[in-house]
Amino acid sequence: MSASDKHPIFYLISGPRSLSTAFLRMMHARGDCEVFNEPSVSAYEYEVYPDVAPTIYKPSAPRSWSAVKEMLYRAAEKRPVFAKEMSYGVHEFLRTDSAFVRDPRVHFLFLARDPHSIAISFYKKGEYPPEALSDVVGSRQLWNLFELVRDQSPNGVHVVRSEFMGTHAREMATALCRHLGIPFLEHCLEWCVLPDTFTGEVEWNEQKVQSEVLHWHRSAMRSTCFSRVPQYDVDARGSPTFSEIVNEDHRQKVHKAWLENVPYYKKLVSATDDLKNSI
Repeated sequence: MSASDKHPIFYLISGPRSLSTAFLRMMHARGDCEVFNEPSVSAYEYEVYPDVAPTIYKPSAPRSWSAVKEMLYRAAEKRPVFAKEMSYGVHEFLRTDSAFVRDPRVHFLFLARDPHSIAISFYKKGEYPPEALSDVVGSRQLWNLFELVRDQSPNGVHVVRSEFMGTHAREMATALCRHLGIPFLEHCLEWCVLPDTFTGEVEWNEQKVQSEVLHWHRSAMRSTCFSRVPQYDVDARGSPTFSEIVNEDHRQKVHKAWLENVPYYKKLVSATDDLKNSI
């Protein structure tokens, strides 16, 4: 098959708890893409947490970056592909694979959310701060990958702010389609509620076991459109208080994760303000 016969890969990178699954649902609702939900995270987990990964992922889940790429390129032989990834999971893979970053078939998208919101939302999912919370929040990796793609990808960059999706969904989707050179489809802004038994194996090429799908994506599964993101407490100066976290030790750790990520988020927002093709 010649290069001209192959379809594009739309590759979204975000931090966790950034409405990325709602974004995925929009792309799936189009009906013209093969959708992959976080295909590289299993490979990352098997590298970093090999004892835990088998309890989270199906035996068939990719265990290497090369396996992930093979899966995406194979799917793109038949139709356009949309994959959404976590910045912490794909960071090292992309930094060492300039061929993928420079591939004209791969169109990179970035989804950015305030790390204040990411840190609290992630904490609430487990009720404890993981040891690597700062890395998991992922704003540093997102910024590093943004710079990498901006400098190397022939397709440029496109950034979406999570906070805008609930208030400017149509404008966001229209700008996205214009950047990717695909038609805006009205019906992509609404979708159906999914049952708690949903596995995502067919619809999302989901690699996690069903209980993990429900744990991490329950809100997105029960959604029918984009909605406003939750707002967390700030003081009179606009600084996060993290009052939502009762445990003092945990509050300090979550605060530390925010401090370590917020400079990179601000860099990304500043760069985004200079991009005409972002919202």
